[in-house]
Amino acid sequence: MNRIVFFVIAAVMCYGACWAKVVPVHEYMQSRLTDGLQAPCFNYPLNSCPTNGVCDKCPSGNKYVLNECISPYVLSGVSCVCPATVKLAYTNDKCVQTCNGNCVKKSCTPSSNQSGCTNGTMKCDNGCGSKTRVCCNACVDLITTKPSNSSYTYASCKDGSGTKQIKNGWQCNNGYYKVGNACEKICNTNSCSGYTLTSCPMGKVCSGCSVVNSDCSSGGKKYKVTGCTAVSCIGYTLTSCPEGTICESCDKINSNCSSGGRKYKAIGCALNWVDTQSYWCAVPQTTDCTALGYDKSSGSCSGELMQFGCPFDKTKFACIELY
Repeated sequence: MNRIVFFVIAAVMCYGACWAKVVPVHEYMQSRLTDGLQAPCFNYPLNSCPTNGVCDKCPSGNKYVLNECISPYVLSGVSCVCPATVKLAYTNDKCVQTCNGNCVKKSCTPSSNQSGCTNGTMKCDNGCGSKTRVCCNACVDLITTKPSNSSYTYASCKDGSGTKQIKNGWQCNNGYYKVGNACEKICNTNSCSGYTLTSCPMGKVCSGCSVVNSDCSSGGKKYKVTGCTAVSCIGYTLTSCPEGTICESCDKINSNCSSGGRKYKAIGCALNWVDTQSYWCAVPQTTDCTALGYDKSSGSCSGELMQFGCPFDKTKFACIELY
């Protein structure tokens, strides 16, 4: 009797590779009976739970099945690995999750718009890689140079960095006025009208005036007489010089420049004349002091009388009234 053998395709489960196997029916049935003894751990293919994994353990054996990974790790086959690293490329990028020291998740909050801009606005980077932000145009000095004898003027300006003072012009300093792009000195010209002298004459009292030309240069100093230096001729008591006497003269001048006349004082006697009364000069006919009128002793003159000594005898004096 011929034996009929039936064949079946037995599917075999595996991990990493699977294949089909054609076996006789009786062998397949025998293997299923054998597998039935191991059926409780049939879906637990792992011998241990991978690091950072969340697994279920077979209730009747040391087999595991991997269900998921602990954040931030992700499934990769039957392992838990770090997600792809992300790059902090923009100004406002912030890492919000790391894995093994590497950033695997980031966030970016766009910068807010700027407002109150003095010089207008422009589109600028929002810190997250997009030029959608409104930013202030920068505040910069409107001028950077100025002429001599001037000072900068300033204005308030607000930009993204805050409020600041910027140079917006210039103005001439005190004592100068604007001529085009320069500052010229303000001149109060003075011709010193009425001041005709270049110097003050000796013995005169003068007032001076400084000449200022139209180009502000100095024209020197001029003078005019306003009075005289008084000459009182102290010690000059004679209105004329006595005969035989050598005299020194002094022209008296009043403070209003009027003349007070010429005064004299005796300083000696002419040749062959002698001093008889401290300079009353005469040609002596005798050397007898008493005969010459020197008949007084020292200290005997009183009142308005002045004492004069005899040139020939120092103990003899004359008392003379001066007018």
